[in-house]
Amino acid sequence: MKRLLLFSVMCFISLSLVAQNKNKFDLANTLKGPNDQLSMSNPVSNITLIKGGYFTIGTTQGNSSLNLDDYNQITFGHPYALTSHPIIFADSAWVKPESLFNNFTQNLISSQDSLTAFFTDSVKFESKFIIVQQNSGNTIKFIFKLKNIDIGTHQLGLGFKFDPSIGNNGDGYPYIGGNFIQKDSIINSAVPSTFELWERDSYPKGIGTEFSFTSGSPSELIFANWSELQSGNINSNTNLKLLYDLCLQAKWNTQTINSGQEIEYSFILNFLSPEFTSNPFLRWDLTSFLSIENNALYPLEQTTTAEVFNPLPATISGCALSSPDSGMTNDWTSPSTFNINGNSSKMVTVPIEISEWYSDTIFDVYLKLKQSGVETDFLKRRIFVPAGPISNIGLNVSIDSVSVFNYPEVQVFFDAANSNTGQVISNLKKVNVFPEEDNVNIQNFTLQKDTAGGVNQADIAIILDVTGSMSNEIADVRDNIVEFADSLVQNGIDVRLGMVTFRDVVEDVFPFTSNVFDFQQFVALQNANGGDDADENSLEALHSGCQMGFRPEANRIFIWITDAGYHIAPSPWTNLTVNDVVSELISNSVKVYAIAPTNYQTQYFDQIVLNTGGDFYDINGNFRDVLLQISHLPGSNRYILKYNSAAQLSQLHTIKVELHYKGLGGYDIKTINFQKTHSQISCFPNPASDQVQLKIENSEKKECSLEIVDQLGRIIKTAELGNSSIISWNWKASDIGKQKINNGIYFLHVKYKDKEEIRTSEVVKIIFSN
Repeated sequence: MKRLLLFSVMCFISLSLVAQNKNKFDLANTLKGPNDQLSMSNPVSNITLIKGGYFTIGTTQGNSSLNLDDYNQITFGHPYALTSHPIIFADSAWVKPESLFNNFTQNLISSQDSLTAFFTDSVKFESKFIIVQQNSGNTIKFIFKLKNIDIGTHQLGLGFKFDPSIGNNGDGYPYIGGNFIQKDSIINSAVPSTFELWERDSYPKGIGTEFSFTSGSPSELIFANWSELQSGNINSNTNLKLLYDLCLQAKWNTQTINSGQEIEYSFILNFLSPEFTSNPFLRWDLTSFLSIENNALYPLEQTTTAEVFNPLPATISGCALSSPDSGMTNDWTSPSTFNINGNSSKMVTVPIEISEWYSDTIFDVYLKLKQSGVETDFLKRRIFVPAGPISNIGLNVSIDSVSVFNYPEVQVFFDAANSNTGQVISNLKKVNVFPEEDNVNIQNFTLQKDTAGGVNQADIAIILDVTGSMSNEIADVRDNIVEFADSLVQNGIDVRLGMVTFRDVVEDVFPFTSNVFDFQQFVALQNANGGDDADENSLEALHSGCQMGFRPEANRIFIWITDAGYHIAPSPWTNLTVNDVVSELISNSVKVYAIAPTNYQTQYFDQIVLNTGGDFYDINGNFRDVLLQISHLPGSNRYILKYNSAAQLSQLHTIKVELHYKGLGGYDIKTINFQKTHSQISCFPNPASDQVQLKIENSEKKECSLEIVDQLGRIIKTAELGNSSIISWNWKASDIGKQKINNGIYFLHVKYKDKEEIRTSEVVKIIFSN
């Protein structure tokens, strides 16, 4: 079955890939020779006619007073694309004029208000395609003519394809009878005489156009995706799929035409009054479809650009963009607020990561704009993702253990690596995982990293002194932060970066972002000045960092960089004491690394650094090496798959985990006896100051051992606990070497051994603070 599936998927890809490769039809100003194209403009619109009968349309000044409809596309790729054109039926098939008259006469003719493409083979057929600007450019008339110049009769027909891209990098939404068409639609009865195309399918709709058939409605009107019309993959009996890249096709009935006779059809495109409001208006260059390249979906990671236009004369402030998690794309929020000048646009980089998928799927992605926390505009874009390539080789998958400790919940612990390179796969998502229990697919499950022996997420804030003497350190952060983040990512850690800047007061707080290049820009904007007095306000900066909004499961790290001491209460600058800040850091599970002068270490830094489990580094050392040393967090490369089982207890069951990732695949199978345990772990007191009493109820009398790790995943303590039904163990806050541990957060888990497996308990968090 899997071989057949692989073959069928690959066949689909080979067919669909050509259809999706639309950009090759956008000539991007590469036309050669003065006779290959003609152009015609007026204050409202611009038209290009290209050899072969291809045409494009755009706006110049549009028909509103706003800049929003100036110099926009109406058709894809204006002014150089080859996706909109007439179609001709000549006895046997519908073809483009370029194909019918290949190697025959094709001329472009320009007059004051019209452009004409003339075709003839001098034997059978003669055709004209005429575009006329009317009504000061607000109306464009399209005229199609086909004449039989042969001595006999021919079956002839006319039609056209129109590929909209309304606005900049947009698409088009057909509007008929008060409703927007959202799916492939074939209308071959009661074809409307008029319909509209809009930039958006919700208020405000943006730029709009109206189609009006002046010589009678066509016999068939199709709204479909461009790739389907291009490949001819249209089913005349049913709606196929959601529209994500609209193309419309119109055909008039074919007719038997005698010698010397001509058929003629036409339609008018009117520019409607655009629908804008006084709120900012969004546009976005997110792609409408993915393709398969080098046996992988492309582009899964995109650096897109959103345009936010302010139609008001005054500057607006406090703007922020976000793109919520769609199930197929990542959640993203702009790292900081921004302002938009009056009657101007702001370009904002929006990084988008699309998940792999193993069947054709179409989904919506939203971009939202907020001003001072209030949503003022949103934009929907629809994306087609073809079925990703499937293989059953290339990955080594290993099921470490299966736990039924909390039955009916089953926990499967596994990891994966590339078979050829040994590279650990550290960023699997649910779409990559196909679990089975007793040969039945598991549909409802969760997937997460096992953080008992390491971290999966890290929220790292730079607490940065920006006084005049710190210019070199600011440059060091800017120049080394990308390598620092890359080092974390290579360890399988999902990192976010934030920053608090300070002098005698806190200057700025830059929220956490997963985009390291955005963060690098934050740092580059810092200007070192001031600070002639000795102490600065590190305590307030550390306090502000604790308010930044950490992810619940993230390892929290502050990198505190200063060349000065700091104000301590009582002081005009702060009401905070060192103990206040240490307590807040510990309660927020923050580990602090300080980069500062060594002569200040004992007086100012050790109390904070040591109590939070961090470290101290000389500010005069090699800054790159310091950052890379801090980045050596042991990432977690083991996954936990959780699901609820209906399988019977005290019987053998087979668990299979199958993975597909970037064209590779693999699986592992484990058979275990589902035996429910009745163990319970308690720790008291917790938080503790000097020791913790551990109690384990071990009703099945399994052999037990424990392991305690710190926030970096380093093993602090191990112990063999035996197999009593009630186990008590006292931890006196010491490590393996019997040295007193630092204040901070530690993680404890118990292993239960029997002949078949080792089961691991849930992780227990212990906090030490004295």
